[in-house]
Amino acid sequence: MRILHIIAGDKTPKSESRFMNLLETFSAVNLEQMALLAPNKDLEARLTALSLPYKVQKFAGLFDLRSQKAVKDAVKQFKPHIIHSHSSASAAFVAKTATTIPHITFLSSDDDEQKMLAQCDCAIKVSFQQPTKDTAQKIRLIPPFIAIDDNEESAPPSRKELGVPENVFLIGTSGTFTQTHKLDKIFLAIREMTDIHFCVAGAGPDLGHFEDKAVNVGVQDRVHFIAPPEHQTSFLKALDACIIPTYRREPEYLTLAAWAARIPVVSGNTTAQSPITSGQNGLLLDDATPLKWRSTLQDLQDNPEQREKLAAAGYETYTQHHTAEAIIRSYLQAYESVLRSKEA
Repeated sequence: MRILHIIAGDKTPKSESRFMNLLETFSAVNLEQMALLAPNKDLEARLTALSLPYKVQKFAGLFDLRSQKAVKDAVKQFKPHIIHSHSSASAAFVAKTATTIPHITFLSSDDDEQKMLAQCDCAIKVSFQQPTKDTAQKIRLIPPFIAIDDNEESAPPSRKELGVPENVFLIGTSGTFTQTHKLDKIFLAIREMTDIHFCVAGAGPDLGHFEDKAVNVGVQDRVHFIAPPEHQTSFLKALDACIIPTYRREPEYLTLAAWAARIPVVSGNTTAQSPITSGQNGLLLDDATPLKWRSTLQDLQDNPEQREKLAAAGYETYTQHHTAEAIIRSYLQAYESVLRSKEA
């Protein structure tokens, strides 16, 4: 199968990062791939420096996409089975070429869904959420994944390195923190639980606010603020449980990292669909009051069998749906589905 990747008119790091991650993920697949780029010196430099073991060809060239002729020339030269555009700008550009090659694009939360679907044969949505009924047939859901780095099997930081006593129950979280993350609820929950310590790894504009809150609540000796970890999974392995005080768009990746680290996850109130099935591969608190957090953490601390069960189920969910291999499988299924539809 030959895939022509197109990224045009994009200035956001997010779409470029997604594009690069996909190419790296596909490095182990026997696909012929070609990248077609708009003028973008930074991205061109990254692609040129990228050493990927494509079995047929890595990149046939870097093309100027300021005219539709570039796409038509690439189609004529490469004869792709699928054109995969990587943003709304790329999708609109491909649609203008009026090519008959099956066209797949990304659908992000910021895109106009109906407009995007009118420009392609299939849209890929990286999300845990379900597509709407009227457009479901043209949307393929790809679950998020995290790339575990080469230090996945490295030893976690010691309690001494984290500034934590050895024989305590250690919970923790990681991220870029604002006041919406409600860390103070955890401070209140553990105020009377003197054998629980809380490790907060990260940064953010409101981190100082939470440092003051810890002092006000009287838990400053048991709340440990540390720099963002270089290796997320290794850091999480040092914890007894991963805590997500409130669920926004980004913490889904913290959940996946905790599953990969084989530790249980507890998440507070959600404003987005969580990957957790409560009671199976983690715990979701509908009423995430300090009192509810306290009782949940106490149960988790007192029940090592429950922690092991949740951690094992989380790791199984991760390996089945969120590894690079699982994502590759999902993309290939999307490609094959579009080809079958075209042939029919």
